[in-house]
Amino acid sequence: MSKPVNRVTRWLPVTFLFLFLAACSEAPTANQPLPESTPTVSQTQVPPEEQVTPSPVPVAPEKPAVPARPPVSTTAPRVDRSPSKPISSRSEGSSTASGQRIANLRPTYQTTPRMVGFSPDGNYFIYLESSRDTGAGIPKSQLQVIDVSANACIENGCLETSYREPEANLSISQAEDDLLKQSWKVRQTLKLTPPARGESLPILSRSRSPEGTETVLVRLAGEQEPLRLQLRQRQTGSEVERQTAMQLEVVYQGQRRSLDSLSNFRERVLDYSIREVKLSPDGKSVAVLITTTKPTFEGTLGSTLVQSFVL
Repeated sequence: MSKPVNRVTRWLPVTFLFLFLAACSEAPTANQPLPESTPTVSQTQVPPEEQVTPSPVPVAPEKPAVPARPPVSTTAPRVDRSPSKPISSRSEGSSTASGQRIANLRPTYQTTPRMVGFSPDGNYFIYLESSRDTGAGIPKSQLQVIDVSANACIENGCLETSYREPEANLSISQAEDDLLKQSWKVRQTLKLTPPARGESLPILSRSRSPEGTETVLVRLAGEQEPLRLQLRQRQTGSEVERQTAMQLEVVYQGQRRSLDSLSNFRERVLDYSIREVKLSPDGKSVAVLITTTKPTFEGTLGSTLVQSFVL
């Protein structure tokens, strides 16, 4: 009887051993997600590394490109604020008109003509124009009675009003009548009451250089070669106290003549430009109407300067 007891005692430990081994074999099954999490971590780590690595690459070239732009933008203002020698020589003026750059300005406002024309013999030319001050609204009229052959105002022939703020309510017509009354005797003597209109000559071509030199070709009836007018100008002074001189060169039938002078500076004139060319009824006298641009309280005003000659 003792032998079977011993056999039972020997097998029990073996049975427990199998049970222990079975439990151990099931333990990894319970922890099965661990192997899955491991590859999951490795897969999520790889794409971020690929995304992070290229992202600095485009950023790196962009960073030097940002500071590369300011030198370009800062260089341009320096040219404007501290002009180079060629620009400063143009603005300050030089001994020749070609050494200056003069802007081609279109006046903000233009005077209105009241009376324009020649005397019947073509010896005299009259031009009356008016405007109103853009600040206080003061009316202003200007009269020019020109001796065509001399290219100059006759004695007491060039007048202008000088009203002040108390006269701001005056009409333009009142200002013009004031000058017409003052010049009545002179105009009557020269047979400019009223004047003959004459003919506006057609302009064939017009060109202008950066220095403000303007060339105009005008057609004369019955002439093969056109009348050539070249206006040169020269500036001096600061922008606040600008002075500009002008010279008009006339070329006709191989002959050349000059009107006015580059030394005759007119105050507060910013620019000159040929506007119209008038021919007397007898076809012998020419009056060139030149627009002079001057600063006003608001913008600029274009008035008229008459230059004349006999063909």
